[in-house]
Amino acid sequence: KDKAKLVEAKAEVYKKGFYEGTMIVGSEAVKGKKVFEAKNIARREMIAEGDALPYFEPENIVMSRSGGECVVTYLDQWFLKYGEEEWRSAVYEHISNPETFNAYTDVTLKCFKENLDWLKEWACSRSFGLGTLLPWDEKFVIESLSDSTIYMAYYTVCHKLQGRANGSLNGQGGPVPPEKLTPAVWDYIFLETPYPEGCGLEESFLQELKDEFNYWYPMNLRVSGKDLINNHLTMSLYNHAAIWKDRPDLWPRSIYANGHIMVNSMKMAKSLGNFITLDEAVLGHREIELAGQKVTIGWCADATRFACADAGDGLEDSNFSCDTADKAILRLTTELEFVQSVMSDKNLRVTATEEHNFHDKAFAAKMDFFVSEADAAYESMRFRDALKNGFYGLQSARDTYRDACTRSGVPMHKDLLLKFIEVQTIVLSPICTHYCEHVWREVLGNKTSVTRAAWPTTAPPDRALVTASDFLESMVSKARLQFMELSGKKPKFVKGKKVEVDSSSVTPPNHVCFEISDDFPEWKKLILAQLGEWYDTETNSMPKDVMKKLKTFAVSSPVLKPKMKNSMQVGAFFIKKSEEEQEKAFELQVPYNQELVLKENAEYVASAIGVSSIEVIHQGDGGDAEPGSPVISFKTL
Repeated sequence: KDKAKLVEAKAEVYKKGFYEGTMIVGSEAVKGKKVFEAKNIARREMIAEGDALPYFEPENIVMSRSGGECVVTYLDQWFLKYGEEEWRSAVYEHISNPETFNAYTDVTLKCFKENLDWLKEWACSRSFGLGTLLPWDEKFVIESLSDSTIYMAYYTVCHKLQGRANGSLNGQGGPVPPEKLTPAVWDYIFLETPYPEGCGLEESFLQELKDEFNYWYPMNLRVSGKDLINNHLTMSLYNHAAIWKDRPDLWPRSIYANGHIMVNSMKMAKSLGNFITLDEAVLGHREIELAGQKVTIGWCADATRFACADAGDGLEDSNFSCDTADKAILRLTTELEFVQSVMSDKNLRVTATEEHNFHDKAFAAKMDFFVSEADAAYESMRFRDALKNGFYGLQSARDTYRDACTRSGVPMHKDLLLKFIEVQTIVLSPICTHYCEHVWREVLGNKTSVTRAAWPTTAPPDRALVTASDFLESMVSKARLQFMELSGKKPKFVKGKKVEVDSSSVTPPNHVCFEISDDFPEWKKLILAQLGEWYDTETNSMPKDVMKKLKTFAVSSPVLKPKMKNSMQVGAFFIKKSEEEQEKAFELQVPYNQELVLKENAEYVASAIGVSSIEVIHQGDGGDAEPGSPVISFKTL
């Protein structure tokens, strides 16, 4: 019944025995050593004494593409000795320094480090197939993974070697013959060795190649699949370190590894009929069936890119959603209509910056915030977060501003809307380039491409203003839901069944009261203060055993022990909150004046909720209000 668990237990026991077990039998050469240290010594002794012979077999059954079972063949083989301590240490030091290498995620960096500890001798040759002949033993071909580890260096000069469609090549009259590209020529280009006399190529031409290489190298970014971390990508690091041993400034500066791709949460495979090529995604039009639903394949470049950006980042498998691609077309079309309407609207408000109201200031602050967040996301190769902030976030800020102005009876500000359009067009352009180019040139009238536009400059985001705006919207949303329930406009559910309410028999309230507090209860202050001490601001994380530590802390506190269950729940809530807000989640007060925000926007609040008037009062002792979370109540005046 527990075969899987037995296999897992066996593997765990073998692992502990191998790395932690100590030899108590055998020759004096192995006794007292760890098993993993003694293994090769014992092997050599047994073979030398004739007690054993080398034998190899696959770890599992290996089937060839023709359907036959594979066995291990004993052939001559060349190995690259990865794992040699000095070599490994140089690479390990390089990737461990954030100043010299970026893996973009902690998980990816951990995979590289573990692989450096695991990868040892690697069979780098084979006796047949396409490839480069092994220079010192030409009956072998270098196997593909070993032969493609510094080809990025070739990319820096290939345009000057392979010729162009019209046959010209910077005065060389055509492609450079391969036989002239000797090891001495490559050493001159890549390794700063003297000019190879008699190579048949002008020194000035080789100097051009050297200049190209030195201009483009090191490789700033390599993007590849997560399955290549264990071989090709680690080998690339190793071989850069070997060839440019004294030039670590030429070693790869960053590697981004991504997962595989799914379509509508299903593995993409031809056998499932959901295999989508880029041509089909951009130009095609065919219908497929996914999970019992018919889906039409074929969008456009920008909708496809939009869905790809939204699919996910990092080592997790990305999910391309056909629905997201469908909706992207509608979203971009709707946004284009909005942009065009702004450009032709003569009724927009035009006032000096000093005359901006709360909603104007909040909109400007949110634009700065979302642009800075999108910028950080692009820098870290987090395209989903870039889209979340650079499109969805900016859209939400604009929609909130538009609603607030409408309900307040004040037109939107023209300069702010023009800034919004310009900012969103530039920030979205790496993803939806064609749409943004159309808006940038055809609607906004710019003469140059949006790809040449300067990135938006932003003021440091006004956190107090952003959080005050979020607080206002949150209060309006919560109060609106309560108002609908009290007015009979929201259906009730009894035992899971919808029960219609006759709203004509209900008199809706016309006054809302917000009961605010500037302080948390003392017992919550203790929890927040302690969590704030445990929070690591360098890694933006809590200790792994934080809940255990919190329980111990609560048990030892005479104030918290009687509220044990509530204390653990509150602690868990704020720990979760810190994942998004970092150390700010543990602040004891909000960075804005709750009373001022609500009263200054009283007309908007009342209109958005559906009442005639609002009231703001301070909570007395023993109330349920907390900073940023007032108690909301209604009445009829």
